[in-house]
Amino acid sequence: MGQVPLPSDVKPTCVVSEADFAKWFQSGSVSPGGAVLPADSVNFPLDNTNCDFYKWSWQMFLWMNSPTDTGAGIVFDGAEFYDVSPGSSSGKRVLLPNTKVDSFLTRTRKTGVIKNGVPTDETGQAGGGGTLMAQSGSLLYYGLHVNNVYAYFLTGQKTGALPQTTFPTTAADLAAINKYAGFTLPDGQALSLELKTSWVEAETLESIGLDPAQYVLVQGSIPTYAKTDTTWTPSGTTTTTMALVGMHIVGSVQGHPEMIWASFEHINNCPANSYDYTTTSGATGTVPYNSDGRWLLTQSGAMTSGANSELMNTNSDGVITAKPGQQIGPSNVYRVFPWGNLGNDAKDNTDIVSINLSVLSQLPQSDVRSNYVMIGALWNQHGNLPPGGNQIGSKTMANSTMETFHQDASMNCFSCHQGTSFGQDDLSHIYFNIVPVIPTK
Repeated sequence: MGQVPLPSDVKPTCVVSEADFAKWFQSGSVSPGGAVLPADSVNFPLDNTNCDFYKWSWQMFLWMNSPTDTGAGIVFDGAEFYDVSPGSSSGKRVLLPNTKVDSFLTRTRKTGVIKNGVPTDETGQAGGGGTLMAQSGSLLYYGLHVNNVYAYFLTGQKTGALPQTTFPTTAADLAAINKYAGFTLPDGQALSLELKTSWVEAETLESIGLDPAQYVLVQGSIPTYAKTDTTWTPSGTTTTTMALVGMHIVGSVQGHPEMIWASFEHINNCPANSYDYTTTSGATGTVPYNSDGRWLLTQSGAMTSGANSELMNTNSDGVITAKPGQQIGPSNVYRVFPWGNLGNDAKDNTDIVSINLSVLSQLPQSDVRSNYVMIGALWNQHGNLPPGGNQIGSKTMANSTMETFHQDASMNCFSCHQGTSFGQDDLSHIYFNIVPVIPTK
């Protein structure tokens, strides 16, 4: 099967030591499927390096996909997180307690909201109503999730109980949120977290030679459709097992209210474009584009020419319509900027490849989380809210499952997520529209 290539001779510019990696685990030792602690966002180093941000991102991904303390499900699908509902006709969203079955959508188009010429939306493909289908015939579905700190902070801030004007970044901020909540929030040191996830129907994977056991799995409710070649009309819902293929992790840390924006993908999603990196000898190595093998989103042997083509859209009623002259079906996809940087940016590519190799070489291969890679992370220098300040990290980052049709060197997360922390469709596109009520678990 196809896999994202990680050259073994990459210069180790960003690594986590064996001792520190073991400390990430609750037990103090690495074990397959073992529970990982959240990264300590409250004590995130102020005198930091790029590698500190990448380590934070990886530890958060491993924690969120760890088993819960009860052993029932995984952390981001458990009691410490809430699902965020799709927007109502008025745009309002509500927090939903996690249940045994999550609800996923292909995309609900948000009308009338434009940022830098790009329609913004948080329930599917960025930059418009584009809808993506895997080679297996499954549509890609999307979910939104926030943690307990985000939920209680939002409710307190919107009701006037908390005076903060940015997302929490300090121990004092967390103490105020705990006081408002009336109890100490579990894993509060993670601070405020917002997630976006992408999924396919697990039962379709074997038809293209992929193993569902190599994916994080949850039970989900997805739409069913009355289908023609050019139009799919929602006809109901069905419950099925869903396989995780992508995840955006957005979180505040000490010194960075603009938050860290990190992204992960499954290794079998699609081939990556050619990229340069620095070898252990100091030379420049190149990994060429190679689409041979079995991929979720790409036919074996597919070329980059004609790839990432948008074949269909989902409208506000959930109806999927083929674009003129097209039929509803899969596109060939590739990741244009493999590690969130230009292909010839050997320095920054090396950092991302290095941390991926460091983590994955220490994570047992039998651990399902070892089938995912970090494709990059982005933040602003000195914690300035975008668009102010110099952007650091993966400045062209785009997830092939979420920004498939908008992989452009001039765009990244901060192209659309900017401005004040809490204004409509500014830094967080969902914060403004979430009703400030904590649901009963």
